[in-house]
Amino acid sequence: MPLTDIAVRKATPADKQYRLGDAAGMYLEVQPSGAKYWRLRYRFEGKQKTLALGVYPAVSLRRARESRDAARTLLVKGVDPGASRVAVKANREHLRQTRSRALPESGIVSSRRICRSHMPRATYAV
Repeated sequence: MPLTDIAVRKATPADKQYRLGDAAGMYLEVQPSGAKYWRLRYRFEGKQKTLALGVYPAVSLRRARESRDAARTLLVKGVDPGASRVAVKANREHLRQTRSRALPESGIVSSRRICRSHMPRATYAV
């Protein structure tokens, strides 16, 4: 039976962690500390894997289900959702580093009328 928002809200911590199942491999993991984590269990190339979908209440039940559906769509296309997330994060980091190096060269920092002695600090601040 699918979870409801009320059931998720009322999930209380126990002595050991436990899981409340939703549907299609998604569940809420409740820790003894009271933390609640959305997880998705899936199988890719014969291996059982778990994908973290977020922390409740920052990620609502609706948002967790949307993330689950997106991951399932990737699985249907033959893409591992966990590996895809890692690749996207690495690409984002690469772009961030590339942009931060390009700013001083493009003149964006120098257009702010910054003294040369402050240039290294200004580069990091941008």
